[in-house]
Amino acid sequence: KEIIERLKIRPDKIEVIPNAINIDKINKVGPSSEKSDIIFAGRLISHKNVDLLINSINILRKTSPKIKCIILGDGPEAQNLKNQVKSSGLEKNIIFKGFIKDENTMYALMKSSKVFAFPSEREGFGIAPLEANACGIPIVTIDAKDNASKFLIKQGKNGLITKGKDENSFSISL
Repeated sequence: KEIIERLKIRPDKIEVIPNAINIDKINKVGPSSEKSDIIFAGRLISHKNVDLLINSINILRKTSPKIKCIILGDGPEAQNLKNQVKSSGLEKNIIFKGFIKDENTMYALMKSSKVFAFPSEREGFGIAPLEANACGIPIVTIDAKDNASKFLIKQGKNGLITKGKDENSFSISL
């Protein structure tokens, strides 16, 4: 879409070769015994907007005090996000698992979750949302200009695209 709009290249001159995931491998993995309502997987960097997810959990906790969110990943924002969780009193609701080396562990955790949250405002494609859908869970992402993962979503079918500017518009349905 950007090549067509920004560079004015004719669509018939473009061939898209999609990224792939290993469906057979994902299908062989069973769900984890550790359940969660919401899961995020990705690098903990500012444009992934994990702080927005944490703020959303804080709002959801008012009506669902036992809500549980798992955050998979590591990165330069990890400590800031952990501090945000602590200052919001969400230590019982949000668990940081760090970087998961074993894909099967990640797939198992996804399969034992209800929703995959992906509030990234800049994403070239989004393998993690593709993997989440393959694990059978819907995705909630944001309608940001540079978030290409939103093009993977069929609204109301395999996920939701939200306005996502703040925690009130990044809605997550459990």
